[in-house]
Amino acid sequence: MREVIMEKLREIALKEDVKILYAAESGSRAWGFDSPDSDYDVRFIYVRKQEDYLRILPRRDVIEWQLDETLDINGWDIQKAMLLLLKSNPTLFEWANSPIVYQTTEQWESLKEIINRYFSSKSGVYHYLNMAKHNYREYLKADQVKQKKYLYVLRPILACRWILRTQTPPPMEFESLVHAELESELLPLVMQLLENKRKSSEMEAIVRVQPLNDYIEKQLETLQIAVVSMPKETHHDTDLLNEHFREIVLSDIRNRHLVPMNGRDWIDFVFRNALTHEEIAWLYNAFGRHGLLNDPESLLEVTKAMIAAGMDPNQLITDDCPNRNCPNYNRERDMFDIPLLSAIGHSEDAPCAESIKYLLEHGADPNALYIFGEPSWNVFEWYDENETVNGPYLSKSSFYGLLLCAAYGGRFQNGHNPFKMLIDAPISIFKDYDRYWYEYEDSIKIGKDGLTYQSRQMYVIEKETGRRVATYQ
Repeated sequence: MREVIMEKLREIALKEDVKILYAAESGSRAWGFDSPDSDYDVRFIYVRKQEDYLRILPRRDVIEWQLDETLDINGWDIQKAMLLLLKSNPTLFEWANSPIVYQTTEQWESLKEIINRYFSSKSGVYHYLNMAKHNYREYLKADQVKQKKYLYVLRPILACRWILRTQTPPPMEFESLVHAELESELLPLVMQLLENKRKSSEMEAIVRVQPLNDYIEKQLETLQIAVVSMPKETHHDTDLLNEHFREIVLSDIRNRHLVPMNGRDWIDFVFRNALTHEEIAWLYNAFGRHGLLNDPESLLEVTKAMIAAGMDPNQLITDDCPNRNCPNYNRERDMFDIPLLSAIGHSEDAPCAESIKYLLEHGADPNALYIFGEPSWNVFEWYDENETVNGPYLSKSSFYGLLLCAAYGGRFQNGHNPFKMLIDAPISIFKDYDRYWYEYEDSIKIGKDGLTYQSRQMYVIEKETGRRVATYQ
């Protein structure tokens, strides 16, 4: 499931054009009392591009991505998160302290170092006390009760006790709270309840456990008296949060003005700035497509360095994150580019075929879909749909990219081979892509309706002999 969640996070970052700073589990799995049928509550913090924070009308500060029986995924904009941090929102502290982290960044880790300075003990106790009161009143007074509701009441009660004792945010794990705050005589009963919860359905009901009800009622009374007498706290250092906010927004690689550099400087830049894999994929995409590599022949060197650093080759061959700071940026063209190594499409001289081949040899998917299409296309459907597969509209690099993808197993989504072979030879011969080029012929036909139609046929030819070896289907 972790891989499914990571794929969902990559999908969110790409479709929403955001950078996910932090993602973690919240809810029963993070608390440590999930049932076999518990869902996954994934929460994340994200940052948008700098220009999105410089608008008269702000963008929505929440992304609600998925809610079903298995996954509950949503996140907050970093600006919203910091405003809630100023108010000592307990939920944010829980996310930050989750024992199950799916993704993090240096920016988030730097912010996490100061988060506890903004914790208000009084606000925290009020939050957990009200949670315990509500769950107890609604779910634990009947003769038959859902066993999980005991844990949903005991956890906030023990969290209140932790805060009163330590003046710090409570740990997420229920067992940590139990061993730190629960009376020893109740420990066997609660641990048995916890064990039963982990093995049974979310909905399983049990007979009301009166000793626990008595304990809960006593604790609610005691905690109510304690919280009323707590001194009011004044917070906080907004300047420090402003500093972190500016650093996070401005440090996003997508917000920098990029200038051309050579391959070695490019590699040094990536590692010197400790970029995330998502940022590297975006940067690779931007440099390849917009000619920001001074020595294009070094693209292969850059590609090898990224793979050696642990990059997923599919990120480098499919990600599309347009850079508005790149020269010659065109929204219509660059938002709807082909999925294959973005360097393919825009230059007759782009020497990227070797890099494409290297990525395919290292596991890149030649059938990867381009998610901005409606419906989603792979590289062959993109060219066919837009009628640019033939003739002068097909650059050398694009043509070689198509041949390579076909040679490594690329097909239309219906399974059809994108190239119809005219000789008795396997498509794999095109792994030796630089032996081939194309030519095309135009013809005019009169249809049954009497109208004139022009068609274009493209042939793959062997450079050395001029022999036609394939035709585009």
